[in-house]
Amino acid sequence: MREKKNHLYVDNGERSIKNDCAYIFVNKELQRVNRNALEQLSEKGVMFKFPPAVASTHTALVLKESKTSIRKIFLPKTVAEMLLKLLANPEMAALLKSLAKNL
Repeated sequence: MREKKNHLYVDNGERSIKNDCAYIFVNKELQRVNRNALEQLSEKGVMFKFPPAVASTHTALVLKESKTSIRKIFLPKTVAEMLLKLLANPEMAALLKSLAKNL
C-alpha cells in the first residue's frame, strides 16, 4: 500500500521489500540561492527558508518544489526495512508527520 506524504511517497509494503522494489518518491530539493534573487522572486516555490548559519552571508538555504528533479528512488532492502521499523514506532511516526506538516 502506498502512503502519500506532503513531500514523500513511501511504498512500504512488505511484498515490495521482499521483491527488492521498495522506493520513495521525492519531489522537493534543497538549494542555496542568492538572497537578492529570492526577494525579487517573492520566494516563489519556496516551502521553507532555513535560518542563516553565518550572519553576513549573501545566500540562503531553502527547501523548494522541484520542477525538473522529481525522482523515484529505489531503496536497498536494509534501508527499506529500517524505514518500516521507524514508521512502526508511534512516536517517530508522529514526529515525521509533524515535520511534514511544517514543510
